[in-house]
Amino acid sequence: HIANEQKQFRIQRELETYKFLKLDADNRSRSSALSKLSSPLDVRNGQDKHRKENGGRRTPAQTDDETDEFSEYLEGSRAKVISQDEELANSSSFLEDEEELSPEDIQIFESENVQLYNELKGLSEEVEQIEKNVVDIAHLQEIFTEKISLQKTDIDRIANIVVGTTENVKDANEQIKQAIQRNAGLRVWVLFFLIVMSLTLLFLDWYND
Repeated sequence: HIANEQKQFRIQRELETYKFLKLDADNRSRSSALSKLSSPLDVRNGQDKHRKENGGRRTPAQTDDETDEFSEYLEGSRAKVISQDEELANSSSFLEDEEELSPEDIQIFESENVQLYNELKGLSEEVEQIEKNVVDIAHLQEIFTEKISLQKTDIDRIANIVVGTTENVKDANEQIKQAIQRNAGLRVWVLFFLIVMSLTLLFLDWYND
């Protein structure tokens, strides 16, 4: 069917082109005929004017020659138009004969149609497969986006924990520093008490002796 439509379109285009060329040729032939018709008339008018000025007259022989020349030109133009019409009719009949396909052409066109159908079917299957792949990719992209969102939440939570841990470490260091300071004062007082008690014992021992 596709091949038949293409062939009919090609034949129709050739016919239209031929008709256009024929119309162009007819217009040109009419233009040339008018120019040729006007040129003898202009020449004849000039000659008549010249004769009138000189007081002369046209001879019958000259009139017959001009009439014969114009008749021959009209006959030639008519024959040319008839030949163009015959060529157009022959070409139209030839193109109409071409529209009748032989069994071999029909078989070739059927095989081409089958081949085109198989190619289109294969393309349709490829398109369906591509659509499935696109859907799968979109689904995987949604999963990836969801995982990224979850990881972002976990990262924010870990960052908050790290900040809290850092603050706790700072507080612990301050408390350790304070404890060290308190222990240092306690050791000083214990050392002072031991020294005082030792001196007291020595004094009592000396006093008893």
